[in-house]
Amino acid sequence: MSIVPLPFILAGHFEEVGKTFQEAVQPQGFDVVHFVTSPQAGLADIPIVLRGEIPTSVTGGNKVGSGNLAHGTPRAVVLSGSYDDAFVERLRKEIAAVGRSVPILKLEHAGAAAQTKPTADQTKAVADRAVKALKKLEDEGKLDGDNDGVYSY
Repeated sequence: MSIVPLPFILAGHFEEVGKTFQEAVQPQGFDVVHFVTSPQAGLADIPIVLRGEIPTSVTGGNKVGSGNLAHGTPRAVVLSGSYDDAFVERLRKEIAAVGRSVPILKLEHAGAAAQTKPTADQTKAVADRAVKALKKLEDEGKLDGDNDGVYSY
């Protein structure tokens, strides 16, 4: 029996870190369908992906994200610590403008470390925290398309 992966969007800062994160969550039943590396790319790309399209000009040409929407549109957006509260509020407005409602998970306690490149082990630990938060939201029915809350992980 195969498990249908839960699709989500990842917003980080470094492509290499995004790839490590993607590889850490895949065996646990999650799929990074799209990855952005800046607030500008996030505000441009995330609403497009939530409408069910992969942007044709992937910002920065990164190779992270499966681009697979066969299992539906992303059910959450996961942010690294490099995204501030002002970005989160702007993103929520952009998501609402396309008629979608998905939770946003924001890394807590990142501080100044958010601008430095984490090690692979640190990235895997953060990916595990995100998986736990996503599983909790799924168990609570908060990934069903009617929740636009912001959650720390």
